Amino acid sequence: GRGTVANVLLGALIIGSIRNGLDLIGISVFWQSIAIGTVILFALELDVLRRSLETKLRVRLAAMEQ
Repeated sequence: GRGTVANVLLGALIIGSIRNGLDLIGISVFWQSIAIGTVILFALELDVLRRSLETKLRVRLAAMEQ
């Protein structure tokens, strides 16, 4: 997402909630780290996809205006 303080706090809250939930159900720290890493990679991939789609949309809209 965008690099704002609110987004950083939201990301930290989500990661903390996932880690807390995994801890409550008794998942080991090793698997918690793998789960958090997977969530981060998934979020990164979504951000790359979103930026790619935004760029394609801007190019298409600019072509339509001409």
